Amino acid sequence: APRRLHSCGFTHTIRHRTKYNYPNSYIGLYIQSDKMDKKIVAIALLAAIIITGSSAAILLTRDDGSSDGVTETGRVLVYGNANNDDYLDERDVEAINKIIDGDELWDKVKYPFADTNADGRITEDDVTLLKKFINNEDCLMYYKDTWGTTSYVHYPLKGKIGVMDWRQSDLAVCLNIWDDVVACGTAGMNDIKHPGFSDKAIYGSGYYVDAETVMQSGKDLGVTCLLAYTGSDGTAQEVKNALLKSGSNIDVIAVDRTDLRVMTMTTATLIGKTTEGHAYVDYCDKLLKQTEDALMTIDADQAKSVLIVQVYKTTTTDNISVMVNSPSPHPLYELLHNHTLTDVVTPIEYGSGWYSVTDAEWILDQDPDYIVFTVASSLWSKGDKDDAQIQAEFEDYCKTLFGQTTAYKNGNIIATDHSAFGGQMCYLVGYKVLSMIYPELISAESGDEALNAWWDLDFGNGSLEQFPQNKVRILSDKN
Repeated sequence: APRRLHSCGFTHTIRHRTKYNYPNSYIGLYIQSDKMDKKIVAIALLAAIIITGSSAAILLTRDDGSSDGVTETGRVLVYGNANNDDYLDERDVEAINKIIDGDELWDKVKYPFADTNADGRITEDDVTLLKKFINNEDCLMYYKDTWGTTSYVHYPLKGKIGVMDWRQSDLAVCLNIWDDVVACGTAGMNDIKHPGFSDKAIYGSGYYVDAETVMQSGKDLGVTCLLAYTGSDGTAQEVKNALLKSGSNIDVIAVDRTDLRVMTMTTATLIGKTTEGHAYVDYCDKLLKQTEDALMTIDADQAKSVLIVQVYKTTTTDNISVMVNSPSPHPLYELLHNHTLTDVVTPIEYGSGWYSVTDAEWILDQDPDYIVFTVASSLWSKGDKDDAQIQAEFEDYCKTLFGQTTAYKNGNIIATDHSAFGGQMCYLVGYKVLSMIYPELISAESGDEALNAWWDLDFGNGSLEQFPQNKVRILSDKN
């Protein structure tokens, strides 16, 4: 019988790998074990590892403090999105007018955000405010934040931006507002992935920004908006409450990250970058559709068991974090689980996040066909080590954790960086991982096209043209 697992609340994410041309800010590892000599080989990109992170359900809180359970069909959790799609436009005006005219009742499940000014009533004032959004006029825009409460921002965005950590910095790059960021946390940052980072003001480590520092950035640097880290281990809510209490004009944008398409599109709407937001959502939707179409063709005898493991510096054979079927699973896990690709090897128990803790013996008992190995930055920082030393350490570590498994013996261990797996690139990473697990369904060429499209759409700094093949070192005699 499987060994019992101990729940924990990890909510971190990961990054990327492939043997293609990434900018120097990315290290990707694709690990294979040679079936003959059991030797692990890796393809690594030159750089320091930068790591650090479904339909969305939300509670609509009314003025009386009670809530209605609503499932969103759109990705814009902004009041005024009356028809619950991905846009604020004349169709929302029409939907609200139908309610005002009595042609339709206000169905809060069908129209969860029809109340543009969030006052609990549908009136002409809601139409007036919505038209200000559409015409880009100064006003307050209300949205549902990560804590399930109604928040607002001053619209359109004016002034400079602060970000709490690498997740919000990646989002700023993706939405083409990185040049407006003047202050940021240090976690997971560097000058390649986030150009000019070292010249910006520093808030601190990222998770634990204090309100006084943020307020000072408003006075000294003109910050009017803070993109907040929304994990439970951060200080975003404390900062938001302190800013409100002080009367500061700095808006805190804190959108739930369960579905990055929802988070990105909602944030893009709040800051007036909907074109960039739609480009990102369309890209992710296309990847998911291609993936789902491919997975639908799998027969039971083709299905492969997959285990997703998160490795930290504290990981030992007795303490290994494995991905579980949580209420809001990672997109790759959800794809595998929903399409029943044999077993997505998983424990029954889970904590508050994506992972629970088990040990190497449990993993050997499950003996999955593939292990997706997500690596945190604390594990292998380059420092004074050369590539050969890092490679040797990695090989020893991987053999210690997984050396007895079928996946290791068959060369079916895929390693990827923590911040890509759960950051803005998570859909791309999932697609690339599945192209390695099911190459007969998702070709390597298709994976390359998806990667090229990421840079072509300017979702990240750098390009394949800037970082050609000679920037990639093959750390093995095996291609």
